[in-house]
Amino acid sequence: MVTCIAVGYGDDGTREFHMGFTPWPYAPTLAAVEETYDKLHEHSDMIAFHLDEGVPWPEAYAAEPYDPDWENALNYMVSEIQPDQAVYVGLAPLSTWRDGMAPYRGSSDNMPLPEPWSGYAFNDEPVIDAYTNFCLDLIARFQPDYFNYGIEYSDLYFKSPEKWDGFFEFLVQVYSRLKTAHPDLMIGLSPIIPRPDSMDAVLTDGIIEASIPYTDFFGASLYPYAFWAMPDDADPADLASDWFHQLKTMARGKPLAVAEAGWTAEPLVIDSYGLNVHSTPEFQAAYVDKLLQEAASTDCLFVIWWALIDFDDMWAVMTDPNMRDLAAIWRDIGLFDGTVTPRIGLQHWDSWLNKTYTGDLNIMVSTTRQDYTAGQEFILSLARRNVGDSFVADEYLFMDVYGQYFFWPSWRTEVDFQAAVTIPHGLMSENILSFTWPDGVGGADGLRFWAGWVDQGALVDYDYTDFGYR
Repeated sequence: MVTCIAVGYGDDGTREFHMGFTPWPYAPTLAAVEETYDKLHEHSDMIAFHLDEGVPWPEAYAAEPYDPDWENALNYMVSEIQPDQAVYVGLAPLSTWRDGMAPYRGSSDNMPLPEPWSGYAFNDEPVIDAYTNFCLDLIARFQPDYFNYGIEYSDLYFKSPEKWDGFFEFLVQVYSRLKTAHPDLMIGLSPIIPRPDSMDAVLTDGIIEASIPYTDFFGASLYPYAFWAMPDDADPADLASDWFHQLKTMARGKPLAVAEAGWTAEPLVIDSYGLNVHSTPEFQAAYVDKLLQEAASTDCLFVIWWALIDFDDMWAVMTDPNMRDLAAIWRDIGLFDGTVTPRIGLQHWDSWLNKTYTGDLNIMVSTTRQDYTAGQEFILSLARRNVGDSFVADEYLFMDVYGQYFFWPSWRTEVDFQAAVTIPHGLMSENILSFTWPDGVGGADGLRFWAGWVDQGALVDYDYTDFGYR
């Protein structure tokens, strides 16, 4: 007899994803930096280092010391890692505007590329070597649980399409070398996720599909209030039903994460971007709820809210008008306002943070869509995550059709399972079923796949995913 448990995501007081922030300071002072780290440690179980200020190209290529100020900055970041924190490191190979190669990180950030680097293409060997060396050095320093070697990598396709082929070759080479050096490390990419019904979403789907062999996870960059042409009232209730699940479809079974996200809590007017968005702390709190619920329902590895505190004071000292306009997009997404007063969204965030983290040992089952129509690609995937030593368990996967169960691998109604499966350290995913949804098969809702591990009669972990067709 099979007994299934009806539990909503998070309703059992647990969560399987880490929650974190970047330590982006709210003001250009040491006190602000220190307070940002203090608040981060209090309100997260993950720290995210988002390195988007250039690459020390010549030094990394020659394996020489970096500028002393950059060395000190890296050492300070590492010193802030707490023993019980998960660690994410993301690195941008692209410029701030995502239209070319990342600038030079020398005595300050985003400096012009020196010769001969200013004349190199992405797929030139010195560029691949230097970037790989820098990635390897960051991995050695930070010892991350997750490393993203391509922050918002997909945007180059839209900003400078003529550079895409060389850049993709660069990605292939860097991933292969990093994976050879660190076969057990989760090494990923973070695409920008467009509005679901847009042509950009179609093109991004193609980019992600081509990238699947060169990443262990996809980390979404999600700021719908600014980039999805929402109504002037930036109400998360207006997001399309598949606003998040589209990434599940695009990833085709690869594990997901939220590499950076946020929602402005104040009105946002930026003429140069055509933005005139009305938002409130209540809208922001609603987005926190939707984001974390979607993260739970899609088995995300982690969620990073980019700025913990509004950085009005940091923004005020920016002198470049283009950078001021760009930074204004994220200026007011903090769960604390610019006076470091908590917003209501922080309560919603903390309510999830206070759930017991159970993500060290998980079985995860998923389909690429929640609703299928004829001609769409159906993929059923199974992922196994184990951050500890390998263990052995019986593995169950079955489809629940209104209380009638069909068990994998035979897909018969008699109870079937894989006995004594060894679950090694790391994260593995595989596609169990893959086909094009046929025409003329009617319609149904509320179908469910269940997956679970049983060890000597005890349930170790389980997961489920719902789908339908029409």
